[in-house]
Amino acid sequence: MPDDNLEFSDPEDILSTSLQTLYDYAPITHSSGGDSFTYKNTFATSQSTLDLLRTNFGSQDGGPHILELGAAAGLPGIVIAQAYPSLRVTVSDYPDEDLISALSDNVTANDVANRCCVVPYAWGSDCSVFGPEASFDLILACDTLWNPDLHTLFIKTLCDLLTRSDDARIHLVAGLHTGRFTLQSFMLTAQAAGLKILIAVEKEVVGKTQREWSAEREDSEQERRRWVVWMILSWSCESIEKNEIA
Repeated sequence: MPDDNLEFSDPEDILSTSLQTLYDYAPITHSSGGDSFTYKNTFATSQSTLDLLRTNFGSQDGGPHILELGAAAGLPGIVIAQAYPSLRVTVSDYPDEDLISALSDNVTANDVANRCCVVPYAWGSDCSVFGPEASFDLILACDTLWNPDLHTLFIKTLCDLLTRSDDARIHLVAGLHTGRFTLQSFMLTAQAAGLKILIAVEKEVVGKTQREWSAEREDSEQERRRWVVWMILSWSCESIEKNEIA
C-alpha cells in the first residue's frame, strides 16, 4: 500500500529541477506553484555577502543599516536578519499590494519581523517612506538590471539612499542572461552619476570559479546562464569631496 505521508511531486516540477543535471541547463528562476519553499543551498554570492558582514561588522553592536531593493521574496535580507540579529535590515519592492503582502508574510514566517522592516517603494520616488533618516550603509539588489529603461531611476534610488561615506557599499548581482552590453551600460551610467565600480567579477552559479568581468566576451545563451555578475560599488572620491564641501 502506498504511504499516505509520501509527498508526490508534479512531473513538470521534477523535470524543471533536473534540467541542470540532465542537460547542463541552468534555470534563471524558481517556482514552487504557490507552495512554501525552503531555501537550503547557500550559493557563492550569498556566502560572499555573509562573509563581508562577518568580517566588517560581526563584532559590532548595531552595525550597518542594510537595504535590499527589488527584494521579491526577500531571501537575502531575511538570511542576513537571521544570521545577524543585531543588524537593522529593510527589504523593499514595488508598491504592489500582492507583492508586498507576500514579502511581509515571508518576513513574518521566518521570525525576523522585529528586526527586518518591509517598505513598499517605487524607484526614483520620495525616499521619505523609509523614515526621517533614509540612509543605508549597505544596499543589496539581485536581478534588477535587466531593463535598461529603468537604469536611471534605479541609479537615482541608489544615490538617494546610500550613506555619503567612504565605507558605504552597494552589492549587486545580475545574471548574464541580462546581456553583457546592458550591464556595461548600467556601469557607465552609474559612474557618470558619481558611483565607483570597485569590483566586477563573473561567478559560476554552481561552483567556485570566477573570472574578470568583460563586456566583450562572446558566449552562448546556455553558457551565460551558468554565470552571474557580482558588482561592488561605492561613492567616488569626487562625490565624497563634493558632499563635504556642501
